[in-house]
Amino acid sequence: MKKAFGLLPLFPILLKRKNRQQQFVQENFAAELSPIQESNNTLHNKLMYYATWGVVSISEVFADLNKRVLSHEERYLASVLSILYALADYMVDELKLSHSATTLYINGKQSEDLLITWAQKLLTELQNKPAIGEHLSKAIDAQLESKEQTANSTIEKVKELTHRKGSLTMFLYRCFIDAPINETEKAVVLQLGYTLQLADDIIDAYDDTADKINTTANATDLLSVENHFQEQINISKKLFLNSYGGSRRVKKAFLQFELLFGISHFAAKRFKKMNIEQFNTFTILQHHRSNFIIDMEKPSDFLKVLFYF
Repeated sequence: MKKAFGLLPLFPILLKRKNRQQQFVQENFAAELSPIQESNNTLHNKLMYYATWGVVSISEVFADLNKRVLSHEERYLASVLSILYALADYMVDELKLSHSATTLYINGKQSEDLLITWAQKLLTELQNKPAIGEHLSKAIDAQLESKEQTANSTIEKVKELTHRKGSLTMFLYRCFIDAPINETEKAVVLQLGYTLQLADDIIDAYDDTADKINTTANATDLLSVENHFQEQINISKKLFLNSYGGSRRVKKAFLQFELLFGISHFAAKRFKKMNIEQFNTFTILQHHRSNFIIDMEKPSDFLKVLFYF
């Protein structure tokens, strides 16, 4: 209960940061976002969501650990990465581009599609950063491979790919922070990335199952999913405190990650109430997609997660 009350002050802080980041994105990417908003509001909302919460829930936490706010360049690079991931999802999910076709565009194949050319521009910006290019390439490969996971993918293979995708993405966000990183901290960042990807898989279980994509959340039974998830949270917390120390600032920083983990625990509890113990198209299609949405910008949903936490 004490920890739950400790989370209450986070709500206005996160909303303030969310509004600040949203304004930053609108100002710095207005030329590209304005026509998208007019022609495809759903995609615009997705881009804003990625570019907002990706920075608020990850980059700002790493800045807090370094006892400062994000610089303009750090915020810009993290925003670029977040938008790039949203565009990559769109290219695969909506444009139905294959892995090979997407790879060709990543390697510079020309396109008349403005979204693809924007993605290429953002990618080039990140590739031109000396410490980013190699890690970015590996992270994108893992992201694309994850889209090809099918019902035939084993849970071992799924977990291995999930670890690569999550850990490499988190490491990229940390690389944007202008502060030295040693091997001890790198291990923390990679573990956090994997754990947050597990959390994301649980939240996305409905859509991934409907799209017949195997993830750590739907490739096995829900109890095993929860147990593995909690094990990884425990490992993450231990490594986090060992690396950054046990100060109030550090504990407050990890509390923000715990809030994200709590959302996924709450989602798993909701699945149980729907008598979903293992995901398949038969079990999920009996429910409307709206039943699986948790909107943390709504005070009601935030309080539900908080009290469950």
